[in-house]
Amino acid sequence: MKYFILMGFLLLSTSVFAKETYDPYAIPGSNRYQQGDLGSRQKSMVGNMQKKYPDGYALPGPYSYKKGTLEAWQKKTRPEIIKLMGLNSNEIDNPKARALRYEIVPFTVNTKDKKNPLSKLLEPLSKSELKKLEKNSKKSDKDCKTENSRGRPLYADYYPPKFEQKKDHIVLYSCKADSEGIRVYKVSYQGYQNKKVFAYLFIPNQSRGNFYNKAGGKAPTLIYYHGHGSTKDDASFNKHSYVRGIAYHAALNGFVTLVPDVRGFGESEIGEGHKAMAKRLRSEGTNFVSANVMDTVYAQDLLQQFDYSKVGFNYAIDTKFNAVGGVSMGGLIALYAGALDTRFELISSHGIFVGNEVLFSKFHCHCSKIPALEGKVNIFDIALLIAPRTLHVGMGAKDQFFNTYSKSALEMHAFNLVETEQKICFGQNDKEGLGFLRNMHVYNSFQAGLRCPLVLEISKDAEHEVIGYGYQFHLFWLDYLNQP
Repeated sequence: MKYFILMGFLLLSTSVFAKETYDPYAIPGSNRYQQGDLGSRQKSMVGNMQKKYPDGYALPGPYSYKKGTLEAWQKKTRPEIIKLMGLNSNEIDNPKARALRYEIVPFTVNTKDKKNPLSKLLEPLSKSELKKLEKNSKKSDKDCKTENSRGRPLYADYYPPKFEQKKDHIVLYSCKADSEGIRVYKVSYQGYQNKKVFAYLFIPNQSRGNFYNKAGGKAPTLIYYHGHGSTKDDASFNKHSYVRGIAYHAALNGFVTLVPDVRGFGESEIGEGHKAMAKRLRSEGTNFVSANVMDTVYAQDLLQQFDYSKVGFNYAIDTKFNAVGGVSMGGLIALYAGALDTRFELISSHGIFVGNEVLFSKFHCHCSKIPALEGKVNIFDIALLIAPRTLHVGMGAKDQFFNTYSKSALEMHAFNLVETEQKICFGQNDKEGLGFLRNMHVYNSFQAGLRCPLVLEISKDAEHEVIGYGYQFHLFWLDYLNQP
C-alpha cells in the first residue's frame, strides 16, 4: 500500500513541477540517452578518453536559437559569433577587403624516395602502358566508371592510381580508357595573417562535359580538408585512410578540387606545429579554428580567381555551387567555414558533430577550442547559420565521438530546423541510423532527399571515417542541376 502511495506522490510531483517549455532531452525517469546494446558496445570501444566524459548532453547558450524566424536569428547572431571568434565581418563578406596571392609550385613525384609518402600512394605509368592507354582511348567515350554500387571510389583499372610526370604537375589515371587523365598541380596561397598554405589543385578531365554544359558551361568546386594524423596526401590519394582519398574521387566526377595541408600540418607546417600555433593564436585574441576559416575564405577566392586557361580547363567556375568538406578536424573547419562564408552551397562534415562540452574540453586537442564561444553557443548554433543551404553530417555509430554529446547536439539541430520550418533529410541508410532520436516529431520529420538544410547519415558499421554521401559530392551537384 505504501508503494502505491509513494508512486502516486511522485506522479503528482512530476505533473506539478514539470516545465511548460519543451525539453527535447526529457525522458520519463531519466535525463540520459537510452542507448541499449549500442551504448554498451560503444562503452567497450571508446577507451580512456570517453570514460573521462560524464554522461551528459550538449547545452544551448545565451546566443542559441530560442524563437522567431531563422533569418532574424541569423542576422543578429552571425556578426556576434564572428566578433567572438576574433574575426572581421567585412574581411569575410567583402572580396575587396582581401588580397589574393597565389602561385603554382613545381610538383614532381619521386617514387624511389621511400621517405616520400606519395611513393606508397602512386605508381608511375610506363611508356608501354601510356601507349596502350592512348590506343584504347580512341575506342572509348572516356566516361570511366568511378564508383561501385555502394558509392565507394572505384579505380577501375589502376590502384594505386598511375601517374605521368609532366614539367610542373602530374597526370593521374585510374582507367585505361581515359587518355586525358586528371591533372594535379601543387599551389601555394597566402592565408590568414599572410601564412602560406600549400595545396593540391585537381583539374578534371572532359568526361563530365555534358553536366558542365547543363550548368551553362560551368564546373563546381570543392575544398576538402584532412583530419588529425593525416595530410593532403591522404585526403587526395589514400582510400585506405579514414580520409579516404576523397579529392581524387571528386575530381573524377567533375569537381575542380582544392586539397590544402591544414596550417600546422604537412607542407603548411613551416616551422610551427598546429598545437604551438593554436596556443600562440589564442594569446593574440584569435584561435586555430578561426585562422582556418579565413584560410578557407582565401582558398575559395583562389578557386574563383584562378586562371584556368593556363592549365587547359575551358569551363568557368559555377559560383552558385561551391562545396567545402572534411572529416574529423577537417570536418570542424568545414562546418565553421561554411557557416560564416555564405558562398558555400554544400558543407559536408564527418566524424566531428559533437557538443562543445567535448570539443573545448581538456580531453580533446586544444586546437579546436574557441574560448570566447565557450558557454555562449554550441555546435548546433554554428550549424544553424548554414540553413537554408545544405549541411551534410555523417557519423559512424562505432565512432568514439558518437556519444550523448553528439546525439543531443544532432537532435537539437534537427529540432531547431523543424521549429523554423526547414526540411530535414536522411541519407543512404534510410532511417535505420536515426533510432537515437527521442523526439518522435523530429524523427517523423525526416524525409528522403539531398536538397535540405540537414542531410544526416549515421552508419551502424562505421567508426571515425567518411561515410555515405561523403563519397559522392557529385550527387548533390546533379540534384542541384536537376532542380526546376
